[in-house]
Amino acid sequence: MKFILYSKQKEIKRPVPENFHSADNRYFDGAFHNVIREIHYREISSGVILHTFLFQGFRLLRDYCLSLGMTQKKINKLYLKRLIYPVQSVKEGFWILDNWSVGYFHWLTDALPRLLVIKRSGTDAPVLLPDTFRNIKYVTESLTLLNCRVFWYSPRINLKVSKLMTASRLQPCGYDPELICDLRHQLIDDINHSSDKAGKRIYITRKRAQRRRGLNEREIETLLQEFGFETIEMEKLSFYEQRLLMQQASFLISNHGAGLTNMLFMKSNSTIIELMADSANVNNCFFNLARALNYKYYYTINPSTSENVQVADITVRIDHLRNLLQNIEF
Repeated sequence: MKFILYSKQKEIKRPVPENFHSADNRYFDGAFHNVIREIHYREISSGVILHTFLFQGFRLLRDYCLSLGMTQKKINKLYLKRLIYPVQSVKEGFWILDNWSVGYFHWLTDALPRLLVIKRSGTDAPVLLPDTFRNIKYVTESLTLLNCRVFWYSPRINLKVSKLMTASRLQPCGYDPELICDLRHQLIDDINHSSDKAGKRIYITRKRAQRRRGLNEREIETLLQEFGFETIEMEKLSFYEQRLLMQQASFLISNHGAGLTNMLFMKSNSTIIELMADSANVNNCFFNLARALNYKYYYTINPSTSENVQVADITVRIDHLRNLLQNIEF
């Protein structure tokens, strides 16, 4: 079983947000100074893939395929499928998935960085993906940008891989700066970097989302228009159009959600403003991403409908946002 250490465990120190107040420290618990785990490449003999799960024999390789824990009931069903589904064999392939990889944010910031680690080993093989990913444009187009072939398999088989190449699951929302910046460069390489339309100010609305919406959306848009922001529904744009728009943007505002992932395609020294929920649990993935990409980061704290940041709608404090925008140097 070949093993290559890509980078050792290391400490990451992040500057506080540009408008940070000590009273807001709990919203950034652990974000300013933490440790990201080692990153490694590994070859596994006779690996077995079942949908988005990885086995060696009948041992579930949790460290390489589980983003979050599973209930025992779901694990029991998984092992039943492992027993009864037919077997298909393939010579070799890359494994980059976990049970959250289908989402836009997780595909771009978790799966693709793992792919870069594998590719740096100098090996060449197809990425192994279930058919359920085949019609997801950001999946297929991003792999084209990274010059990768794909082997599609049915989620209802046990795919036995003689030589399976994978990388460690990365620190959740930790981001190795060198790795994420390399990914950014490769994903915007096909964009015309003309400065003719540079400097756009973009607000990504979540008004069509099922959760994490701005409840006073009209007020938000009206205020941001005063400061020259365009309101964009990212779900209406193609993957290329999203990347192009972000290359033309210097300011990006949105509340917690997949839209902020698109900061990955902005130019260096851009500015991010996150409209955060006043909730009990915190998630600093976008602050951490902004710092890894060397962007300026601002925030506002807003009343929310839930203590769970993953589902909380917010009512943006318009006066606070106005004051912030008035004090930012555009």
